[in-house]
Amino acid sequence: MTPFRFITLNAAIGLMIVIMSLLLLFSINANAAFLSSDVENSAQILSVPTRSNDHTHPPRVITNNSVVPDISEQFLREVFSGKMRYWPDGQAITVVVLDHNSPLHQSFIQLRLRMFPYQVQRIWNKRIYSGRADPPIVVNDINAMRNTVVNTPGAIGYLPFSAGQ
Repeated sequence: MTPFRFITLNAAIGLMIVIMSLLLLFSINANAAFLSSDVENSAQILSVPTRSNDHTHPPRVITNNSVVPDISEQFLREVFSGKMRYWPDGQAITVVVLDHNSPLHQSFIQLRLRMFPYQVQRIWNKRIYSGRADPPIVVNDINAMRNTVVNTPGAIGYLPFSAGQ
């Protein structure tokens, strides 16, 4: 092995170690920030005031199902990508989302699902066009989100973190 290849190989390994360390550090800090579950039952959200521009905290999840399991990142990812279609009690899950251009929708996808909006849209397109899932209900604003979730059995959606606080 020539000295040039040896130095290049060592530099590449060093760079990979630095990148992996940064990713691990980010992962640990991000997991600590999301340990608390922000789930509310729909009966509690009927009088939530609206304030849609607070994106400093991850949006909170709202449901209309009496049997709400632990809302983990994995559970949310499966529900909001159409993979999980039924609640643990057998009731069908109805996903309610804001328009894909909404800042709150983008914030929810990135902060709660840890995905990019285009990834989620691509997954939904595959599931819908293959007949494996019904499309989510798309609403225009958080008032419509709240009303749709409250009035649809088995619905799940999201609101700004500050709403109701």
